[in-house]
Amino acid sequence: MRIAAVTGRWGARPVAALAAFPIALTYGLLTGMGLPALRATLMLAFFTLALVVQREKDLLNSLLLAAFLILSFHPEALFSASFQLSFIGVVALVWILPILPVVRILQPQDGQDQRLRRLGYRLYQFICASLILSLFTAPVVLYHFHRLTPLGMITNLLAVPLVGFVVLPVGLLALCLLPVSTLLAGFLLTLGTLGLKLVVLLAAKLGGLSWATFWPGTPRVWQVGLAYILLLVPFTRTSRWLRTSLITAGCLALVGSWLIPSHILSPQSHLRVTYLDVGQGNSAVVELPDRGAMLIDGGGFYGGSFDVGQHVVALYLWHRGIRRLDAVVLSHAHPDHFKGLSFVARHFPIKQFWTPHVSKYDPDFADLMKRLAQKNVVCLGPQELPTRQNIKGVVVQILHPPPDFHPGHKIPTNRELNNLSLVVRLSYKAVSFLFPGDIEKEVEEE
Repeated sequence: MRIAAVTGRWGARPVAALAAFPIALTYGLLTGMGLPALRATLMLAFFTLALVVQREKDLLNSLLLAAFLILSFHPEALFSASFQLSFIGVVALVWILPILPVVRILQPQDGQDQRLRRLGYRLYQFICASLILSLFTAPVVLYHFHRLTPLGMITNLLAVPLVGFVVLPVGLLALCLLPVSTLLAGFLLTLGTLGLKLVVLLAAKLGGLSWATFWPGTPRVWQVGLAYILLLVPFTRTSRWLRTSLITAGCLALVGSWLIPSHILSPQSHLRVTYLDVGQGNSAVVELPDRGAMLIDGGGFYGGSFDVGQHVVALYLWHRGIRRLDAVVLSHAHPDHFKGLSFVARHFPIKQFWTPHVSKYDPDFADLMKRLAQKNVVCLGPQELPTRQNIKGVVVQILHPPPDFHPGHKIPTNRELNNLSLVVRLSYKAVSFLFPGDIEKEVEEE
């Protein structure tokens, strides 16, 4: 009777919101209250308060107030991918989803097929929401993670219902039943685990497709801003001619700036050499004065799954606007020098690959050479390389091994591999850089 009286006085929605808030708060605390969970909890708190005091309910105001409170205590969160993706996704849904045209046949109407129409309408909204989230978070995803995943929308359509309606409810129910019956809670957790394994399997299968992920490089901040303008223009209340003109001009500017690397648009007049921190091995990016770039070694590790090429070398190349390489130099075929080159070979056009042509059998090195051959990259050794050449204003000298060096059929030891390193010297005006690989004392004395 008391519940009915409260419901009758306040209405069902405020009571439901008040009942849901402690559950949402508990869930947020259980997950560690990250930025997305904190944003959702604060928005629910403000929305519940607005319902209780019977004030105008505006999701956008709740969202902005949540952002203000988070940034008041954590101003650095503004530049984090988690904060940006969380708020951009919700803003896109709040603004764009309500103004999307609805297929007439799906509009809920009275009649015998009302439930079917309503189900179709909800499915249509879910598909549109997934598409909106994928489109409006893509620029930020590309900026922070340097990749695009067009299959993400399809994955969401399959994984979100499975997690939201099976895995999460079952897990929360198991948590509540744990003090009462560990056997029943364990059964529910096993059921939830099966759902999670299915989600992981789905992501692995779709993610393993060759066209599932694209690595176009890191956009500039102004390119991200222009991308959002292009996404918003179709939903503005302007003339069709103006919208078409803005979209055409914006697309031309965006595509043009993307196709022409920034180091070509604004070439430098000096030699720039950057040594990258790749652990035990070496890696250096050489930016030539006349719109060119070289990569000398790629770093790497003997064990472990960390891809230094993806997470260090390629990130710096994209950061500098370098999308193609005049030459990639591998001093010698040790994993701490070549493993980082595999990712670079997959995602960057390479004109020439320099190597001593001496190596132990290593499946990773064999895969690298196979990939270079598939991309028709010219591979040159000491016999084919001139001892002295001018590459875009920089004098490049091969000091070791000598031009008459011919690798034998004997499998080299680690020390022999070190002493057969390709030693390169770059000279520009009065400045020289020496890249000795891993040569040891006797070769240094030569």
